[in-house]
Amino acid sequence: VRTQDVYKYIIDNRNSKLKSDYGVTILLDEYIASVLPEGGRKYRITMVYEITAENGIEELKEYNLDTYGITLLKSEIVKADSSIVPAENGGNQLVFTNLQKGDVIYIDYEFYENPTGRFYKDFNLSYGFNGSYPTLKGVFGIISQPDLQYNVDYSNGTVSSTTKKIGNKKYQSWTRNNIEAMPLMDSY
Repeated sequence: VRTQDVYKYIIDNRNSKLKSDYGVTILLDEYIASVLPEGGRKYRITMVYEITAENGIEELKEYNLDTYGITLLKSEIVKADSSIVPAENGGNQLVFTNLQKGDVIYIDYEFYENPTGRFYKDFNLSYGFNGSYPTLKGVFGIISQPDLQYNVDYSNGTVSSTTKKIGNKKYQSWTRNNIEAMPLMDSY
């Protein structure tokens, strides 16, 4: 269900024309949660950012991500010539050195959540489709047993979902494309 060849996706989608005040465009924001029948959850997050202006370098040269308790699968710069430069992992920060306009940052990680107690099977997930950076493609998905019932609540609009069967599981996803950035806030 996730984007299988992210490198091909980067080649096909870099140089987006979305407008960004911060010099950064999100090419792919993919958040997929797998609800396990025993009550735990596995999450897979894929983020692909493109530096579209000089101020984007300052925005993303140090990326805050607590890497304790997650499995960091990718943290790298994909240069315009498709060469790969790995990020430095400082524990709470990924550091991307020698960033240039046109570079793409690719971050991919997964983690597990294993709650305990009386409500161990209950879960609350949230996903924001709009943010400071424009987004070419935003995906939020839930993989679960077909009989799992859950409530969906929207704030500030709705996003239609699609549901399909994958093996013996159900996959419900919400996708938006070409999402404009939220306007800059004035500092008072």
